[in-house]
Amino acid sequence: MRKQKLILLIALAGLTIFLTSSHFISAGSPDELVFYEAHDVFERTYDDVAELEKNADLIVEAKGTDEKINQVIMDGDFPLYYWTESKFEVEKVYKNTSDITENDIISVNEPYAIIKENEVLISEGYEMSEEGTKYLLFLVKKENEEKYLPIAVYHGKYKMSLNGENQLSNRMEQFEVENSDYVKLKNSVKEKYNF
Repeated sequence: MRKQKLILLIALAGLTIFLTSSHFISAGSPDELVFYEAHDVFERTYDDVAELEKNADLIVEAKGTDEKINQVIMDGDFPLYYWTESKFEVEKVYKNTSDITENDIISVNEPYAIIKENEVLISEGYEMSEEGTKYLLFLVKKENEEKYLPIAVYHGKYKMSLNGENQLSNRMEQFEVENSDYVKLKNSVKEKYNF
């Protein structure tokens, strides 16, 4: 009984945090996606590219594919956990603590999920991956799985090239205006990796 009360209390606290820290953003994209942003709390934030490199298990240039598996674990009417398992094709390896090579397909759990037809629950500052777009990824390996996570959510993924569509630009431009430390980090990454 005590354990059930504790679990219920934790679930309610998580739900309260989600509801009070998320907000609605409508993107003017071709698909008219509606974004609900959740604020993530990091153990640490990163100031420059050297810190990202030091803490990454895998650093790659990789192209987004169309293979995505949307995951949402609901607690009644509310999402409790969410992610999208996205596949990326590795084009170049900069750092590797496993046996990943060029042309390998890797799985990355990205912090967003489609919760209804055109509604997206997404971590604040994170940009959904698009098919055919190249990214520089700073990743940590997920424990006991052959999957990776971007370091500190949006600190671990940078768009290097476009696929012709720019669905999320207005949302990300506003985020960058409000987060000058992230812009400093992004510029540090772009300078080091020449994009």
